[in-house]
Amino acid sequence: MKIIVFGVGEFYRNRKEQLASYQNIEIVAYADNKESLWETWIDGRPVVEPKNIEKMQYDMILIMCTYGEEIYAQLTGLGVSWDQIKPWSVFCTEMLSGTRKTFRGKNDDGNGRKHILVISTDLNYNGGSLAAGYAVMALKGRGYDAALAVPCGDRKFMDEMVGNGITVHVCPELPYICDMEWIRQFDAVVVNVFQMMYSAIRISLVRPTLWWIHEPAEIFDEVRLMYWNRVTDEALKNIDTYAVSRVPAENFNRFYPNRVRKILHYGIPDMAVEKQINDAGKEKTVFAIIGNVCVRKAQDIFCKAVQALNDYSRAEFWIIGSCGEDAFCDEVKGMCSQTDAIKMKGLLTRDEMYHIFPKIDVVVCASREDPLPIVMAEGMMFGKVCITTAVTGTADLIRDGENGFVISADDINALKEKMEWILENRDKLAGIGENARKTYEQFFSLGVFGENLERALSETEREWRLKEENGSHGGA
Repeated sequence: MKIIVFGVGEFYRNRKEQLASYQNIEIVAYADNKESLWETWIDGRPVVEPKNIEKMQYDMILIMCTYGEEIYAQLTGLGVSWDQIKPWSVFCTEMLSGTRKTFRGKNDDGNGRKHILVISTDLNYNGGSLAAGYAVMALKGRGYDAALAVPCGDRKFMDEMVGNGITVHVCPELPYICDMEWIRQFDAVVVNVFQMMYSAIRISLVRPTLWWIHEPAEIFDEVRLMYWNRVTDEALKNIDTYAVSRVPAENFNRFYPNRVRKILHYGIPDMAVEKQINDAGKEKTVFAIIGNVCVRKAQDIFCKAVQALNDYSRAEFWIIGSCGEDAFCDEVKGMCSQTDAIKMKGLLTRDEMYHIFPKIDVVVCASREDPLPIVMAEGMMFGKVCITTAVTGTADLIRDGENGFVISADDINALKEKMEWILENRDKLAGIGENARKTYEQFFSLGVFGENLERALSETEREWRLKEENGSHGGA
């Protein structure tokens, strides 16, 4: 493949050894907007003025600078076809095509009435990864041969997935997947999370694609910047897009109006083997906030509400999740050190979480925004009292005081008052917990999820086939 490298500054210099390691490429020239470099030679190749690119023979222009969007606009303005332009990140992952590794799920025989692939980001202990794994489990429960594809992942978490019967394909080329022959082996593809936009766009050209959005607003600008040369109305037309709740649907439609009109809640396996009932004779009530410590999860609000309590001697307050070294984490750790009742438990595996949940009485989600926090669904599954903010997808399913509590985000006093009410009315917690459990069964059970996901996939396939028959979505 003959390429022209656009940009010979620090970005290029820091990566030129990696570029040289890739096989079957030939650099025919360099291009740069710095006039003093024109007609000089770098690493044995000439540096040309961008307007002279049209006189050269090449297969691709590789952008190696931090101003990718501007360079893309410049090149297309010079008549270069958009599909001949590649940002460095896209190029690198395409060079990894064919290095896929498969980890077969325990007792997964690969048989099923249809082959479905679920694609997601790196596997880690986060909501998006869990939702992707549960989607595979739900589809397998409906008789499908379903598998998961990710670029990489935490090995311990991946081992848990494989141990639960989920086959995992590790594809380093994701999200810029280019092995379309492999993709064509599947009847349909579920592309999980907004960050995998490029996968959704590319795969939708060859297979029915359901794109499942989970993300808070802060993710959208970052991801859209990565795909500045790919996202158009034309590129999105073949994709059937769902959101996990109202919150990410509104976020998505803010940038791509009227694209998301359908909601698909996730489902989680029922790990509450025995019904959990709050023990009225228990010495202390345990409140837990679960999730990596960060501004969006608002552990600071949780800590400040605890500090504002008139009496917290009857309770313990747990912060569960990883805690970094940034200023916000330091602030949270500082508040915890001031109050003996607040305990930081650190990051726990899923197995560890399922063992600790029975010890928790109240699950708190103080998030400043959260599309559909899995910890709330897990709390309901275990029949726990759940407190969430109004800016979460879960809030739409809670009737305040009946199956949980809803408060305003960033409202320290509101959270404090709910905590005090709970401490004064422990005899009412069991009833609220029972209603929470019914909410789980109605909206978040794996069986209900499987039915809803199967229905959504059938609709996705039907619409895609109609477009295929009409010749309106092309191919790759």
